[in-house]
Amino acid sequence: MVTKVAVTAPIIASDPRATMLSSMYLWCLNDALAEETYNAELAGLKCQLELGTYGTNLKVRTPREQTHLSLHVTGYDEKQPLFVEHLVKRMTDFKPDPLRFEVLFDAIKRALENFAHSQPYTLSQHYIQLLLSDKFWSKEQLLAVCRDMTVHDVEAFGKDMLRAFHVELFVHGNATEQEALSLGHAVAKTLREATKSRPLFRNEYFPLREHALENGDAYVYRHFQNTHEVSCVEVVYQAGVQATRENALVELLVQLLREPAFNQLRTIEQLGYIVWTGSRLNAGTLGLQFIVQGPKNPDHVLDRIEAFIDTIRGDMIKMSDEEFEQQKTGLITRLLEKPKTLGGRFRRFWNEIECRQYDFDRNDSEVEVLRNVTKEDLLQYFDRKFNKTAPERRKVAIFVHGKDESKDGMMEKVRAKRDVPSHEKEL
Repeated sequence: MVTKVAVTAPIIASDPRATMLSSMYLWCLNDALAEETYNAELAGLKCQLELGTYGTNLKVRTPREQTHLSLHVTGYDEKQPLFVEHLVKRMTDFKPDPLRFEVLFDAIKRALENFAHSQPYTLSQHYIQLLLSDKFWSKEQLLAVCRDMTVHDVEAFGKDMLRAFHVELFVHGNATEQEALSLGHAVAKTLREATKSRPLFRNEYFPLREHALENGDAYVYRHFQNTHEVSCVEVVYQAGVQATRENALVELLVQLLREPAFNQLRTIEQLGYIVWTGSRLNAGTLGLQFIVQGPKNPDHVLDRIEAFIDTIRGDMIKMSDEEFEQQKTGLITRLLEKPKTLGGRFRRFWNEIECRQYDFDRNDSEVEVLRNVTKEDLLQYFDRKFNKTAPERRKVAIFVHGKDESKDGMMEKVRAKRDVPSHEKEL
């Protein structure tokens, strides 16, 4: 059985300092729980507390989330409710150990400092989030606010963190509806009594958002690192808000693009050893995404990605109806494939809860749309959103330059390039 309790508390990532206090609270609590839950793990019960997307998550399973506090627990179903209640109670009365705090605080500061030396594709993903997300903090911002942080700050934050919260609980496996509801009531009662808290007001419970580019926008953001010789380009073409038909069309386009993109950009042109093409689903928005990491100059790589997009339209026009139907069938087969493990089924359902769309029949709905999509439908959508002359085209590219490309030299080339008409604006 898998259980997850998500406790949304807006204060957790409300600003850089709150984010760092949440992280330190999490690290210290995990450190204490590692010893306290050792015997439970030997008996088959596993737990992990981490940051997730909207608040605190108590999940009994594998950690995935990035920005809210989450506790994961897996194991024998008859013992899980008691274990979950114990862990929730432990969250409410936890006091960090000052000595362990210093050790863990040094470790998290080193991790923030060392992030600048990460692989270029990791840096590109960080900067695309930083540019597009409504609320997302850079590593430099997080490092700046944590220098004077103390164990007393973390302890005080832990008490304030759950003054107002919203709870969502998901139980998957060998449990009845009544058992799941009883556990949910017990968790909420434990939190309320221990923290004297209140429910969130409606306008405190809000989804994450992404900045929408204007039609015709095309931006480039450059980051210069001095660790790796290789560069990376990550380019996102925004397509709007997620909806069943639009999701299906983008997934079908990716189905058609992925293999030709890899073949052209990696095998034939050898632009990089990492070449990835896929859909981008973030904060309720939809888009098309390319990532290429390798030795080539990012400006050249972006030009080749654009050239590939030009050629793929011609390939779609030439594609026979039989080939198109084969591609549709391949995508439909993948969407209808059932998860083979309890964890796989759990993750599929939890993704819907976490993104607050609750479309548990998403794949079936998209398949129904795909069955009726024609090649002309896809071409019209492509011409409206992604073609170079598309009226609703919106693009942002991240360039992580290799260490041999100096900032002064590259910006001189950029200034020279401005004398030539260009669609991209430098950020």
